[in-house]
Amino acid sequence: MAHKAMAPFTALVLRMAGRQHGDFAQALLKQSLVEGPPEAIIALLTGGDRATRRFGHRIAVEGQLLTPLQLARIAASDDDVVIQGL
Repeated sequence: MAHKAMAPFTALVLRMAGRQHGDFAQALLKQSLVEGPPEAIIALLTGGDRATRRFGHRIAVEGQLLTPLQLARIAASDDDVVIQGL
């Protein structure tokens, strides 16, 4: 799947996560992203959907995919306080 195509797919999976068995789909998505190329995760960081951006940032931080300078720039420029905190 193309990296940019992951954002809409991720948004759909995250919306389904609250439903019965939706957490399973979210876990599979995360595993796929972690095991795949880092570019797929990086593509989620700028998606328009807030939940997708948060999900991508959490995975990127956990996987140490961003440098301290990149993290500082994101914290300074993003208006989402959850992302700033990550």
